[in-house]
Amino acid sequence: AQNLTGISLQLDAAELADQNGRPQMAKAHLAHARQALRACRENLRCCLGDLRSDLPGSADMNAFIRRCVAPHIGTVRLSVRINVPRSALSERALFALGKIVRELAVNAARHGKPRRIFIAGERRDGQVRISVHDDGCGFDPATAPGVTESHFGLQGVRERISNLAGVFTLVRRPRGGMRATVELAVPQAKGGT
Repeated sequence: AQNLTGISLQLDAAELADQNGRPQMAKAHLAHARQALRACRENLRCCLGDLRSDLPGSADMNAFIRRCVAPHIGTVRLSVRINVPRSALSERALFALGKIVRELAVNAARHGKPRRIFIAGERRDGQVRISVHDDGCGFDPATAPGVTESHFGLQGVRERISNLAGVFTLVRRPRGGMRATVELAVPQAKGGT
């Protein structure tokens, strides 16, 4: 709904600019509308996929994360190493985590032009920590486009993590690319693992 509202506003602004004899501004608004429409189409495709997907019945978290991400990142090589037992996460947390990791990987593939995306996870000290990093060009998180520029991905990630009472960090890696980290509190397993 936010995407469609943004597209509508951009089209209205383009029409107004055209009526006022400002064709360059009209073209800029149309370009933003096209970009938002592409994002809307991709989000809809992901939502429809989510409606059809089943949560993993097995303990294979690596396969689950790979299924969530691989179809959406094109030819970018994907490395997944999740050392988290399936039983550590509720169904709600698992479903949200799949969407979060997918969005982070899609953002990296779309905007960072990486050769590889690495997804790793571990459970330690009552926390599940998942990181997504890439070897692309990276960006400054403080100046990244957001909702006002019709970019809703990172805001959606933050909202999902907040709903799980988790912590999200996003930093530019010194040697290029980005590292996004998600931390969620989970019950401690018997035996301290």
